[in-house]
Amino acid sequence: MAALRSGSLLLALAVAAAPAARAAGEVPPPPTLTRPAAAAPDDVPLPPPPRLAVPATPARPAAAGTPWLGLSLDAGAPEGLTLALAWRPVPALRAFAGPAWNAAALGVHGGLALVPWHWAASPALTAEGGRFFDGDISRYVNDGVPDGVKPLLKKVGYAWAAAHLGVELGSQRGLAFSVRGGVAWVRAQASGTAVTGDPGGTQVTYRDPRVTAFIPSVKLGLQYFF
Repeated sequence: MAALRSGSLLLALAVAAAPAARAAGEVPPPPTLTRPAAAAPDDVPLPPPPRLAVPATPARPAAAGTPWLGLSLDAGAPEGLTLALAWRPVPALRAFAGPAWNAAALGVHGGLALVPWHWAASPALTAEGGRFFDGDISRYVNDGVPDGVKPLLKKVGYAWAAAHLGVELGSQRGLAFSVRGGVAWVRAQASGTAVTGDPGGTQVTYRDPRVTAFIPSVKLGLQYFF
């Protein structure tokens, strides 16, 4: 019995001493170093391309437009002296209207002007018309008029329409001088009654007489657009 217990004790000591002997006699393996995986060639980021400095293109100045509002001052026959406000809806067309004066009475006038080309000397076609109210013209046409007709000259008015072809010298964006010529239709009417007679005893009575005629027309003018 004692021998059996001694053998069991020796066996237990041998089993217990085996790990310690292995630990004392063996060298632990070196630590394993892990290296990061090399990036694939396709994964390497490329540097951004260099930026080329492009000089800024200076902005071109906007072309000056044609002014659309202006004033005109004209003198002619049978139009008299006229002042007008001019309006240009498109560069080639101009409309105008305003007061007029013929040294005997006031009136009104208006018209259209076609100026298709804007040159230093621009051709112009004009159509216009107006009316002068009744005025006293006896001081201008008194000579050679029979005495019986003179009362009719105290109250004379006329309407007119004219077509002109001319040229405008200067700038269509500023000041220009114009010369025009053409033909005018005039209808004059005197208000009142007059009686004339001849040596033979024949009498002629005039009551609100009216005269219609076509006459030459010439016109000079200045215009300024702003």
